Amino acid sequence: MPPFSPYEQSSPTSPSIDMNTAFRRHINHDAVSVELGNGFRRFKEKVPLNGAAAAAAAGGGALPPASFSPQRKYRQRRPLLKWLLLLLALLFMLGYVPFFRFVRQLPTVDDLPLQPNHPPSKAYPDTRGALSVRDQIVLYRIIGNDLPPRHKEGQTLSNLQFILDHEPAFPNTRKIFLLNRISNPANEATIIRLLDKYNQEYIRLPFEEDVYKQLDFRLEEFPEPDFLHSDDYRRYSKVSKLRILDFTYHDKNLYAMNNNGGRNKAIEHGKSIDNVRWIMPFDGNCFLSANAFKEITAQLEKHGDTTKYFTVPMARLLDNSVLLTNTDERPKAPEEPQVIFRHDAQERYNLDMRYGRRSKLEILHRLGALQNRHLSRPTVPWEPVERPFSEDKGNFRSVGWVFRLFSGNPQQEENKKEASSIRAFHRLLAIQLSLDSLDESIARRDFRQEKMFLYDERAMANKRYGYWNKNKGVTGIINELNQQADTIVRDLYAYYPAVIGSIDISSSLRQGERDVDASQAPQDQQVDQQEVSDAPPQDLPLDLPLDAPDQQPQQAQQQPQQAQQQPQQPLPERLGVLSQNLTILTLAHYFIGNEHYGKLAANLVRVHLLEQVAVTEEDQYSSSKRIPDDSHLLDFLSDQGYSFPSLGRFSTIDKTPRHQFTGKSATSTTVVPNDSRGRLLNTSDLTKTDLSSLLDCIRLLRRMQMLTHKEYIYVQAMAADVLEYLVTSPAGIHLAQMTDHRGVLYDLQVTSLAAFTDDVRLFLRVANRCRMRIGKQFTADGAQPFQEQRLHQSMQQQQQHQYQQDQQDQQEVQKEANSPPWQASLHYESLNLQYWTSLARGIQNVGIGKDIWHYTAKNGASISHSVTRFLQHYAERDWASEHDRAWAHSRLRPLLMMTHLCFQRATPVATRDELDRQWVDHAMSQHVFGHPYTYDQDLTAAQTPEHATHNDFMLNLLDDQARGRPIVPSFWMLSSVL
Repeated sequence: MPPFSPYEQSSPTSPSIDMNTAFRRHINHDAVSVELGNGFRRFKEKVPLNGAAAAAAAGGGALPPASFSPQRKYRQRRPLLKWLLLLLALLFMLGYVPFFRFVRQLPTVDDLPLQPNHPPSKAYPDTRGALSVRDQIVLYRIIGNDLPPRHKEGQTLSNLQFILDHEPAFPNTRKIFLLNRISNPANEATIIRLLDKYNQEYIRLPFEEDVYKQLDFRLEEFPEPDFLHSDDYRRYSKVSKLRILDFTYHDKNLYAMNNNGGRNKAIEHGKSIDNVRWIMPFDGNCFLSANAFKEITAQLEKHGDTTKYFTVPMARLLDNSVLLTNTDERPKAPEEPQVIFRHDAQERYNLDMRYGRRSKLEILHRLGALQNRHLSRPTVPWEPVERPFSEDKGNFRSVGWVFRLFSGNPQQEENKKEASSIRAFHRLLAIQLSLDSLDESIARRDFRQEKMFLYDERAMANKRYGYWNKNKGVTGIINELNQQADTIVRDLYAYYPAVIGSIDISSSLRQGERDVDASQAPQDQQVDQQEVSDAPPQDLPLDLPLDAPDQQPQQAQQQPQQAQQQPQQPLPERLGVLSQNLTILTLAHYFIGNEHYGKLAANLVRVHLLEQVAVTEEDQYSSSKRIPDDSHLLDFLSDQGYSFPSLGRFSTIDKTPRHQFTGKSATSTTVVPNDSRGRLLNTSDLTKTDLSSLLDCIRLLRRMQMLTHKEYIYVQAMAADVLEYLVTSPAGIHLAQMTDHRGVLYDLQVTSLAAFTDDVRLFLRVANRCRMRIGKQFTADGAQPFQEQRLHQSMQQQQQHQYQQDQQDQQEVQKEANSPPWQASLHYESLNLQYWTSLARGIQNVGIGKDIWHYTAKNGASISHSVTRFLQHYAERDWASEHDRAWAHSRLRPLLMMTHLCFQRATPVATRDELDRQWVDHAMSQHVFGHPYTYDQDLTAAQTPEHATHNDFMLNLLDDQARGRPIVPSFWMLSSVL
C-alpha cells in the first residue's frame, strides 16, 4: 500500500506500513483517527514514544497498542474548502436563474450589438450550432403609437388586451413584445403595466425627444425651389399632394414611427438568443390562432432546412369577437403578408423606407414575393429608390395565416379596392397629423401666447429705464414719440369723434370755465403740444375734442335727432393707418406713462376692430371702482368676493361686445347683411400691411389693463377669422403663391396671427415651409430676381397707362421702362428684405420652430447673406445729393438694426455667416447709415420733380407714409438692444 503522502514515506519517525505487517494486523479504528481528505498532514506536536515502543521500533518489532499515546492527535484542517465549494455552488445557481423565466423584462435592444442593414457575406454560417440546438421560435409583436384617423384612439391598447386574454400559448415558442418608440409616456406606462400584469416579456425601444428635435423637414429635394407653391404642384391630385407633403416628413417619420427600424431590432435580438431558429417580427395587431400556428410550424419543420424566409398571409377582421368562436379555419387572406426569418437569414428591412412608403412591400419585392405589384417602375425623383433583387430571391414559401385585429374603422378593413384607397389616404393623413401633434406638444413647453412677436419686451424695459434715468439718446427719441402721439390725439378729437365718444354739450358745459373756453375756440386753433402731453388724464376729457369748433346750442340739440334718423358709422380708417396710430399711442403709454394715450389706443381697438362704442366716462377706467350696479343696496358688497380689490375692470355703454361677424353695427341696431365679411376683410390693406406690430400692441394694452379680458378674447376671435380667411380663401391662397415680397408678407401675417390666436400647429407649419421660398427668391450672391421682375412689370404698367393718356411715343416709353430709378429698386428690394427680417425675428422671439435666418437653400442662398450683401452695396454707394442719401439711409437704417438683432439671436453655421456678422457689427458700431436713435420724417413727400425721375410713378410707389403702410414698424429702435 502506498504511503498517504510523501511526507510519510520520507519521515524517519513515520513507520513504513507497507513493510510492517504487524502494524496492519494490530491497527484498529479505535487506536487512531486518520484524516484522509488531505495528503498534506501535519502533527500538532511531536509526542515521544515510550520505552517499549522505542525499543520495538529500534529492533524492528511490532509496536504494541499501548505504545500509542492517547494525547497524540492529527491537526484538523480549517474549513476553507467547504466555504469555497459553497460559494461556487451559489454562483452557479445565480448564473443558472436567467435560463428559467423568473425575470420578465429583457435587456433593451440598444445594449445588443447590431448587424449592418446589408451584411456583406452571402449567408450567416451557423457557428453556434455546435454549442446549442436551435429549435425555438420567438414571436415578436411590435407595438407603436396610435395613428388616428387610420386607427381608432386607444385601439392599440385594446387589441393588446385582446391578445393577452385570448391568444393561446404555443409550444416551444417565446413571446416578446417590442415597445417601439411610443412618444406618449402615459400610454407607454399603461402598456407596460398591462404586460407586467400578464407576466409578459417586453423590450423597450425608447423615444428620445432630444434626438427627435434635431430632425428637420426635407424641403430641398424637389425639382424646383418653393415646389409647394409651383404650378406643377397645383396640377397633382389631392392624394398625390398628400404624398408630396408626406415626403417632407421623411426623417421625422423614420425616427418617430421607426417602422422598419423596430422590425430590424427584433430580428437582431432574436439572432442573439442561442437556441432560436425562427424569428417572427410581426406587427403589434397580429393575432395567431392555434390552427394557424400549427400549420406554420408544420411547414417550418418540413421546409425549414432549405428555405430561409416564409410569408404569412394576413386577413383583416371587422370584429375581434369572431376569433372567440369554436371554428378555427383558414380564412381568405389577401392582405400584405408578414415575414418569418430563419436565424441565418441575411435580409433586413430597408431603413430608408418610411412608414406609409412601401416599408414592408420593398423587402417582399426584393425576395420576389410581390412581382405583380410592379414596384420596379420609376417613381417621383425625390423619393428613395428600392433596392435590387436579393441574392436569396425566390427562397421563400407562403405558409399558414395570421389575423389583423380590428383598427376601429370598418370602411378601412373591408376586402375592397375602395377600402385599400381609404386606408392609404388615412394612413398618410394620420402620419402627418401625428407628427404635427408631436411637434406641437414639444413646442408648447416653451410657447407663450402673451409673448410679443416682433417687439422685444426686455429691450423695451431697458429703454424705459434709460428714459427714467434721463439717457440722452433714449430721451430724444421718446420725446419724438410723445409729439407723434399728441398729433394723433388732436386728429382723433377733430376728425374721429366715434373714437372719443358722442359729444354732449350739456355735460361739457358743466365742466367749468376751461371747457367753455375750449368750446368757443376758433376752428383752426391748436393746443400746445407740451400742454397736451403733460396734462393728466382728468384734464383731457374724453367727451370733448380739444380743438372742437364753435358750436351753437341748437346745433348740439339737433345732433341726437339726426342720430335717430340716420345710424352713425365710424369713419372708415385704413388698416395701415390704424396699425400705425395704435402702435404710437400704445408705445407712448408704455414709455411715458400717460394713461390717456392707452385709453385712446384701446378705443381704437373697440371702435375699429370690435365694432363697439368707445369708453367715454372717466370713472369707468377707475381701478378703485367695481362694475357699476343699479342698486345702491348692494354697495356693501363692493369690497367682498373675488372682485376686490379691483381687477381693472370697467363697463362700457354697450355691455355686450359684438364681433364683426355678428351682423350688427357698432353704433346702431341696424342689421348688417350676413354675407358681409367685415371691414377688415373687405379692404385691400390686408394684403399690404404688416399686422405684427398691431397685434403686439394689443398684447401690451391687455397687459396694462387698458383692455378687459373679455375684449381681448373677442380680438383673438376676430384675428382667428382673419387667419382663417387668409389660409382658406381663394384670395389668400393666391397670395401665398406669389413669388415676390407679397408671398413673404403673407407668411409674416399668418405666423403673427397664428401666434396671437394660440394656433401653434399652424405657426410651426408656416415657419418651417416658408424656408422653401429662400432658394427661389434669392441667389447665392444675394440677388433678388423676382423683385426685379416685379419692378419692371409695375414700370411697364405705369408707363403704358401714361402712354394712353398723353399719346407719347411708345419707343421712348419702353426705353424709360427699361431703366427704373434707383429709388424704386431700393424700395422693392428693401421691402422684401424687411419682411424677411421681420419674419425671422418673429420666429426667434416666439422661441419655437427652426431658425430661418441662416437656413441655406440648395442653391446656396440664405436670408442673412442676402441682407448683408444688400446693405454692403448701398454702404459703398456715392450719393448724388444729400436728399438722396438721407432718404436711402432712412430705409437702410432700420433694416441694419433688425439684421443686427437677428445675427445676435442666431448661431452661425458657416464661415460666410460669421464674416457677414462681423461686417454688420462693424457697420452698427460705425453708424454707417446714421445713429440708431434717429427718427426720420416722411422724406418721400418732400421729393419734388427735380429730385426724382418718373415722378408720377415714384409718388404712387414710395409714398408709404401717406398710404399708412410703413414697411418698418413705428419707433422700431425702442425695441432694439444696442
